[in-house]
Amino acid sequence: MQVEFGASIYGEGGKRLGTVNGLLVDAGTKRATSIVVDEGLFDSARHMIAVSAIARSDQDGLHLEESAARAETESSALDSEEVSFPQRVEPPTTFIPAAGVGGPLYADAPPAPGDYPDSDSFFDVAPLDPPAVEVESNLGENEVVLGKGTRALSSDHQNLGDVVALELGDMGLVEGITVSEGLIFKERSTFASADIDEFGTDVVHLRLTKAAATR
Repeated sequence: MQVEFGASIYGEGGKRLGTVNGLLVDAGTKRATSIVVDEGLFDSARHMIAVSAIARSDQDGLHLEESAARAETESSALDSEEVSFPQRVEPPTTFIPAAGVGGPLYADAPPAPGDYPDSDSFFDVAPLDPPAVEVESNLGENEVVLGKGTRALSSDHQNLGDVVALELGDMGLVEGITVSEGLIFKERSTFASADIDEFGTDVVHLRLTKAAATR
């Protein structure tokens, strides 16, 4: 079964759900688990529908074996967000009272003045540990998204073109990819699963050199 990026997706009764924005693939098992759907009944976010819901594919697109209402209800959004972790709090300055005259003796240097970033002073220093930012996603550890703009790279790191379709077998196993190249007359080349080294986000690494791939 071929899944082409940009193809239309239909529910039972022929109701159009949207288009194929991409596929969610487990890079470890090389199996596609979900279709990433754009537009249609859904909002601006990309949604995921299980590959197992696909009944067939033809020149019109993908046809699901479930209704549009059920597909919309059971689909989950493909989401990611930036999370800022708490900043480390600097421990209070320790001082030792001085004997006799004079002020206290600091056991460590006093902190630099200013309430960064709210201070008006240009010379105030930034915090010792600025907040760490990390992107959290609802994808699994080995899951990657392949879609429009995904590149096929040869083993000698040459760009062979854009991946435009994936051939799926039983249980969503990726049996091959179709790559398109050229600006006007787009020639298509198909590479079998044995030619695929690994999947990454928006990139497929092949075991072939550019010379071998373009024969």
